[in-house]
Amino acid sequence: MLTRTMKGEIVIKKALSIFCCCVLMSGGSTPAFAQVVRGEFSGAGLHTGPIGGVISAAPTGINPALTGGVSSIQGTLAPTLVAPAALIPSLMTPAVAVPAFIPAGAKATPAVAMAAAQALTGAIAAAKADKRDEAPALATAFDGLKSAPSAEDSDAPEVPAAQAPLADGAKLGRLYPRVVVILDTLDKPATKEDKIVKHIETLVTNGVKVVFVTARPEKGENSAESMLVGQLKVRTGNPVLVVSYNGARVTSHSSRAENPKPLIPDQLPFAEKTVARFREITADVNAKLGVKGKSSEFGQPSLEAPFIYGGTLPQGVDAAKWSAAFNRSLKAAGFAYKIELSKNAEGETTWLTQSTALKLNANRVFNAVYAAAPELNPELGGAGILKPQQVLILADPAKAPSFLQALPGKGYFIHGVSDTSGLERAMEAVLGGKALDQVAVNKYELRDYIEWLSRRQRYGSSSAPQGKGGRAGVIAPRRSGDASGFSKVPFYRGIIVKEVMSRLYHLMKNGAYEESTLDAGIDLLEKLWKYPEANGIHLPEELKLGRQTGAFKAQQKGGLEGSKRWLKNYYHRHFPDFPRGVNQKVAGRLLRLARDGDSVTLQYESPYTGRSYKVFVRPDRTELWEDEKGYILVAHVYRTGKEPYQKGFDENIEVNLIGRALLEGDAQKRADGRWYVNGEADPRIQVVFHYMTRDLQAIMTPEQVDSHTPEVTALIEKRENDKEYQKWVEAKKIEEEKARINLKRNVTRTNNLKEKEKKAKNQGGK
Repeated sequence: MLTRTMKGEIVIKKALSIFCCCVLMSGGSTPAFAQVVRGEFSGAGLHTGPIGGVISAAPTGINPALTGGVSSIQGTLAPTLVAPAALIPSLMTPAVAVPAFIPAGAKATPAVAMAAAQALTGAIAAAKADKRDEAPALATAFDGLKSAPSAEDSDAPEVPAAQAPLADGAKLGRLYPRVVVILDTLDKPATKEDKIVKHIETLVTNGVKVVFVTARPEKGENSAESMLVGQLKVRTGNPVLVVSYNGARVTSHSSRAENPKPLIPDQLPFAEKTVARFREITADVNAKLGVKGKSSEFGQPSLEAPFIYGGTLPQGVDAAKWSAAFNRSLKAAGFAYKIELSKNAEGETTWLTQSTALKLNANRVFNAVYAAAPELNPELGGAGILKPQQVLILADPAKAPSFLQALPGKGYFIHGVSDTSGLERAMEAVLGGKALDQVAVNKYELRDYIEWLSRRQRYGSSSAPQGKGGRAGVIAPRRSGDASGFSKVPFYRGIIVKEVMSRLYHLMKNGAYEESTLDAGIDLLEKLWKYPEANGIHLPEELKLGRQTGAFKAQQKGGLEGSKRWLKNYYHRHFPDFPRGVNQKVAGRLLRLARDGDSVTLQYESPYTGRSYKVFVRPDRTELWEDEKGYILVAHVYRTGKEPYQKGFDENIEVNLIGRALLEGDAQKRADGRWYVNGEADPRIQVVFHYMTRDLQAIMTPEQVDSHTPEVTALIEKRENDKEYQKWVEAKKIEEEKARINLKRNVTRTNNLKEKEKKAKNQGGK
């Protein structure tokens, strides 16, 4: 402790010393909440800066929160937590709350506290370097004041009320995203009293960068302004960003100007020659369909430079037939555009198309964010750059698949919404309101959805059964008339191979080597293939019925021979000199076989909405290895289908699910947030998929496994909110039930005929 008596200095240094000591002492344990968001992205840990204060000097040691403070020293630092109600109202910054104000039973977060100390130390060091008084820096850090509103703001933003902690006192506040992107799903114009307006205002007041993205025009009828933006406060500090015309124009809601300056250059509108071609197509379609009556054209923002071009249709015109003819003409002319139908304020039917060809450019959205807040730009570097996991996207996944696929990088938290009320509920959850429903799904359902998305991307969408405009085996479910059972052979093959491998490893584990040789394995495979029920394998009814059909019987020999080749290849790769080394490779490593227990329940949670997700996963075999670097948890999965490329395997989200199942099922997560096996921290995770001719594998750290949480939760959200997929699932269930009934009818008819022939033969013999 220095003893200089310059006015105010010793008081400041004592305050700083006491504060830092208290902060460090209060960080002995970390609540579970602090660990939920502990993923590894670019090596950044969880830290926060002061909330809502303006620091005039540059702290050199600030590492911003996972979704928290920005590194800029000129602007308001974006908040990450809202103080508990137990704090005094003026102290809105849990990051700098001294222990005396912490509610009973609550635990401080070391990362938050350390960041506060770093920010404060950095601010004072910078002040000393500039030979300025350190007292203002201390006052700014401790009082938690919001930035003063600009004189140009329409209203001074209200500081939101402090949020009460949970009943158990486990959390001191909420974690806010740094950026919230709202893709327009509004179904009605907002008013100032609507929750969506109030929630956006609260987020913006707390430093969150909010971006509203819409296909509507910026101003005018049915525009971004009329639907939402006009009800928001005009701000020069942290204004809402407005992405209109499907990304063609981006402005900030920082003035009331009729034609605000765009943050980034506008995209090119329709060319004059293109508009002229549209007019020619309109005339041709009208002539072919015999359309009479007057119609008008329009362009937004103007006919001279339209981002949206369209027109009205005379009364009595079959709008669906007219638009279909127009779109066929567009395609024949080589245009990527497509017109859509709508209604204007007068009730007239209108058609329109957009210069962005109905595809939203995700990069333009983020370029606009970086233009408004350069400190977030990853290309500029620095500690405060925006990371994907710091972004929350509220969107209807089915209506914005191209946007979500084109996001720069991976790891964005996505929450599915389809209307205004859904947006309101999501933002209320972000702000600590009513919790969202939990979602439960199994690994196979997610895998099925991934495959469906791939087919939709390649072949387009259709939910109609085969023969009604759909394509069987692509998007449309199989017709019930196909009751042959042919499609059941690959499914059956996968079941039998998994069971054979499980039984063979069980025998090896127990030292029954003579019963688990390759020859014994082939005999076991053939026995289970031919007599599954007699050997304890439970099959679903449709598979039982399918096995009795002629089509299945005609194909099963090939399926059995393929399974034998799979088993031979596996033994040649893993047991070339069986049984040498089997005791070490199997008995000394084996943890669990799928046949020995239930699936592992994975628990995920969005750090922003608080929504929890359950995924049920069961690896075929898990093992524990050890080398000079420590423990390795290994999961094995047997695959009898098409072998992917290594890149496809590495990007497969199922690999991460299996890795997470290893941690949840065979490791322990302690209070320090690290995973342990047999008392040793940070085991490596290895996932191996065994195919016909090779093994594909990936090795990850626990941090890398945890870092994929946004991808998993985003996929679940997409699946839950993809109405087209849900319709397909329902159609598939109906078709499968019809197929089951037809299979049962055919099998019963065949068996009856056989029984009659047998009786007739017996009677003839007598």
